Amino acid sequence: MVYLNGNFIQKNKAYISVMDRGFLFGDGVYEVFPIYNRHIFGLDPHLNRLQDGLDSINIKNPHTKDEWISLINKIISFNKGSDDQTIYLQVSRGCD
Repeated sequence: MVYLNGNFIQKNKAYISVMDRGFLFGDGVYEVFPIYNRHIFGLDPHLNRLQDGLDSINIKNPHTKDEWISLINKIISFNKGSDDQTIYLQVSRGCD
């Protein structure tokens, strides 16, 4: 299960536009969240680094810190295959 453009969907059904600036130019920010025993490791530093990256290239953060935490925890709960996971979060500028 993935979260894409405001929706939770199966990862094999997830797609982005070929016109997305993140896809075309790498115009975005990503952060990797390690999950150990179903708990997010270093959550605050990761969210702070995400915000710093977005600020540095003038992309508005689409979610508050509490919203990100809720979304990340939902992803963890949907993906029951392992207690240890990695969440790869990407925020792009979107399509032109």
